[in-house]
Amino acid sequence: MVKSKLKALHICSGYAKQHLYGELISNLAMQGVEQFVYVPVRSAEEINRNRIDDQDHLNYRFSHILRKHHRIFFRNKIRTVVNDLLDHTDPSEYSLCHAHFLYSDGAIARRVHKATGLSYIVAVRNTDINVFMKLRPDLRWICWDILRNAARVIFVTPSYRQILLRRAPAKIRQILETKSEIIPNGLAPFWLEPPTPINQRKEGSLRLLYVGDFSRNKNIIGAMKATRLLNSHSPTSLTLVGARGDGEDQIDRLLTTGEWPFVKRIGRVDKRDALRDIYRYHDIFLMPSFFETFGLSYIEALSQGLPVVHSKSQGIDGYFAEGTVAEAVDPSNPAAIADGVSALADRLADVKALCIAASKNFAWSRVADSYYRIYRKSQRSRED
Repeated sequence: MVKSKLKALHICSGYAKQHLYGELISNLAMQGVEQFVYVPVRSAEEINRNRIDDQDHLNYRFSHILRKHHRIFFRNKIRTVVNDLLDHTDPSEYSLCHAHFLYSDGAIARRVHKATGLSYIVAVRNTDINVFMKLRPDLRWICWDILRNAARVIFVTPSYRQILLRRAPAKIRQILETKSEIIPNGLAPFWLEPPTPINQRKEGSLRLLYVGDFSRNKNIIGAMKATRLLNSHSPTSLTLVGARGDGEDQIDRLLTTGEWPFVKRIGRVDKRDALRDIYRYHDIFLMPSFFETFGLSYIEALSQGLPVVHSKSQGIDGYFAEGTVAEAVDPSNPAAIADGVSALADRLADVKALCIAASKNFAWSRVADSYYRIYRKSQRSRED
């Protein structure tokens, strides 16, 4: 018999690093899901970060048990975390376990499942595809075993599902095709609040925007080079909003040379109202990252009427039909990036309203509905 009350055990090693996990958990709490969030952390400063204390039936354990050597000795890390988790909670109390990362969290859920029978769902993210899978081939068998035993496998983008299907052994591929689902990250209600005015393009010019960190992975220099190519045909500007990252110094040096007068950096903007106004002022959002799990700033841009240029097989690739609100480009080719911008510019007047409509599909309430449905399915598979 199915329990009338869903009780979810979350294993989320990234909870203290990003707000998005709290958004999901908060929306699930509003649906009546009882939740215990287990967060292993590497520093005392991360304890209780992003914790939500105004929701009923929501409890946490932030456990400062991860050490530097755990980055190398993966199996030792998993044993340490599993022992701590089982010392502080009883898996038999829960309907299912939600592991938010394939390797780091999924390996824990797999151990708990084999020890107690608690079913689990697992999400596949950027570090799983582009870090663990590439740099730790010795853990590949653990990855396949996690996927084999999971009740459901969640991909935040269609492209990551395709990548994993290509890499997986035939038997795992068959399993994934039957029990994988695509659920995006969500967008905070603030970005979906009406009214959302549609800014008209300034005649004779094109205003591009980047929002994010200044890591080399974000390929800001590639975006700058594409903007220079566009300027050879018509006036085009690029505004950079953000700070920090291993590419920041290089970008600052370039901007001081005077050779990039069409690029403006305005630093990090933390006030959402101010950031929303910046989005609304511009025409197209440009972030051709080399690797991207999802890229929430793409959806923020859409919510304010900006079509987006993103990288093929990364981020939001696969969510939108060709010729609509987004263009997928080769991030290593500035000319291809420029072509993507030009394609959006040609249909800019017709596509802005479509951008706003598309962003509403990423509301956290809709995302939580999808997870709630999966929780129900996973619970039934265990308890029927």
